[in-house]
Amino acid sequence: MSNYVKATNFTAKDSLLTGNPAKIIKGAEIDDEFNAIATAVATKPDSNSPTFTGIPVAPTATAGTNTTQIATTAFVTGLVGTLGTQNKTAVDITGGTIVGITDLAVADGGTGVSTIAANAVVLGNGTSAIQTVAPGSSGNLLKSNGTTWVSAAGGILINTQYFTASGTYTPTAGTNFVIVEVVGGGGGGGASPTNNGTAGGTSSFGALVSATGGSFGFGISNGYKAGPGGVGSSGDLNITGNAGGHSGNAAIGGGNGGSSVFAGGGLGGLPATNSAGSVGTNGGGGGGASGTGNSAGGGGGGGYARKKITSAFSGVTVTVGAGGAGGAAGTMAGGNGGQGIVIVYEYA
Repeated sequence: MSNYVKATNFTAKDSLLTGNPAKIIKGAEIDDEFNAIATAVATKPDSNSPTFTGIPVAPTATAGTNTTQIATTAFVTGLVGTLGTQNKTAVDITGGTIVGITDLAVADGGTGVSTIAANAVVLGNGTSAIQTVAPGSSGNLLKSNGTTWVSAAGGILINTQYFTASGTYTPTAGTNFVIVEVVGGGGGGGASPTNNGTAGGTSSFGALVSATGGSFGFGISNGYKAGPGGVGSSGDLNITGNAGGHSGNAAIGGGNGGSSVFAGGGLGGLPATNSAGSVGTNGGGGGGASGTGNSAGGGGGGGYARKKITSAFSGVTVTVGAGGAGGAAGTMAGGNGGQGIVIVYEYA
């Protein structure tokens, strides 16, 4: 791009005397001027979408100017500063990807770490780098230890199943382990005057834990003895049911049935009368009958066992022991023993 420079001073020719050859305007001088003008015009940028070469300059706009005026490098530098020293609070990032930044501090809105393990739970840690908790073993839960959160074995009760009749155990969804309680059936009380009761049945949770039923009470003519309690086995806790009450004396009536962990036994017959024994409940033994001469013994309470089972519990056969029958009446019948029960506590 060149500027036009006049080669001939035509005004100076006017002051020359007539006849001076220099006063003559020559065609070559005119051509030279027009050629110089044409060259200058041809090498100047157009006003519509010009293309500049070299280092063009322009006036620097006042800071804060927001028009169609040209922004010089001086204007831009004054506006945003140098990126290397740019204050992070002055930049509004609404999209895109930031590269070259790792372990951004928590105070600056980061996590303080470069990576977070897959499936880990993120825990706050004040202004320090975040902490994480790995899932741990299958069935674990996120638990508080009073200070922080940890992955620990489950232990939340999610459901309880009660079996008052034999069947098959089907776990509730999400069950990781169970605690099972079994109580055998109560023994039947003895009758007046002759017949013994029958023993209560065994309750069990498959072959994993069981409790036998209480023994029967004896009839008056068979010695009016009380039945001993049933026995728990294979449990973490095993308890023998209480024995039934011993009688034989009309003045004290029939022996009461022995109690189980869950219930008392049935009452014996009333003193010095012909009176039947009452029925036991939830593994309690049946009461012995009473007579005017002697009275019968009560049945024993069912045994009890409790066990935590962590595997192979789905589909287990559950057996609920029946209560023993009271001795059949000659004069008065003994009370029936209470039916056993199986309870399954299900934990996540």
